[in-house]
Amino acid sequence: MSDPIPTIAESEASGEIAALYADIKVTLGVPTTNMVWRRLATIDGALSWTWNAVKPLYVTGALDASAKELRRSISIRQAQPWTIKELRDARIGIEKERIVRAVLANYDQTNPINLIAFTALTLFLNGEFDALVCDELPTADRPSPVVETLPDLMAQSDMPPRTEGLALDFSSIGMTERATVVSSGIARHLAHWHGFLALCVDRLKPLDANGILDDAVLGVVESARAEGSAMAGNLNVQTPPLNAVEISEALSPFVGCGAIARMIPIVCAIIAAMPSDKSKV
Repeated sequence: MSDPIPTIAESEASGEIAALYADIKVTLGVPTTNMVWRRLATIDGALSWTWNAVKPLYVTGALDASAKELRRSISIRQAQPWTIKELRDARIGIEKERIVRAVLANYDQTNPINLIAFTALTLFLNGEFDALVCDELPTADRPSPVVETLPDLMAQSDMPPRTEGLALDFSSIGMTERATVVSSGIARHLAHWHGFLALCVDRLKPLDANGILDDAVLGVVESARAEGSAMAGNLNVQTPPLNAVEISEALSPFVGCGAIARMIPIVCAIIAAMPSDKSKV
C-alpha cells in the first residue's frame, strides 16, 4: 500500500488492530479503512481509544445527520456533467464505471462523518469544550453499505510516469505548492484509470484556480466545527489518555483545513460531473 505517512496497512494488521479495522469497516459500511485510522494504528492504544470514543456517534446515525448538514454547505458551480462518450473515450467502460462510482461513494460516505467525528475529538483533546454538557444528538438513517470491492491503493512507486504526474496534479488541488508525494487516497485509487484521472484533473483545476474550491473548503471547515462542537459532549470518554498530545498531533493533518476537508468538495465535484443515470438510456 505504501502510505505517504506512517501507517499500518490493512494487509499488515493482525490481532487487535485487524479486529478494529474490521469493526470500523462494518460500522461505516465501507470496504476499506481511511488513512486516518491506519495512522492512529501506529500509536500505542490510540486506535482502540479513539474508536471507543467516537463509535457511538457512528452507530446512532448522528454523524450521518450532521454530514447531511455539512454537504448542504457545499456549493460548487461547474460545467455540465461528462457525457457517456467522454467516459468511454477515457476508457471507462460499464464495469469500470461501476467501480469508479463505488470508489467515489466510499469517500463521499466516509470523509464527512470522519471529519465531524475527528473535529469533535480534537476539540475534546484540546480542552475546547465541556465534555459533560451533551447536546441532543440528531438522528438519521444509515446509508446503504458500499459493497463493491475496491482496487488496492496504488503506491506512487508503482504508477507509470504519466499517471504519477496526474496523481500529483490531483494531490496538489487546493494546495499552495505542488505536491511531491501522492498523499490523496482517492488519487491513488483513481490512478488505476489514467484517462478518468485526467478528466478529474481537467475538471478540478479551473475550480481551484478561481477560488471556488477554497471557498467550499472553508465552508466545510466551518460546518464541521459547528457540527463537531455539538457532538463533542456525546463522545464515549471522560478524560484524555496519557498520549493525548500524540493522538492530537496525528489527527492534525486531517482536521481543520487539512486533507479531509479539502477532499470533501473535490469528491462532490467529481460526483456532480458523472453522467446521470438518465443519460445512459
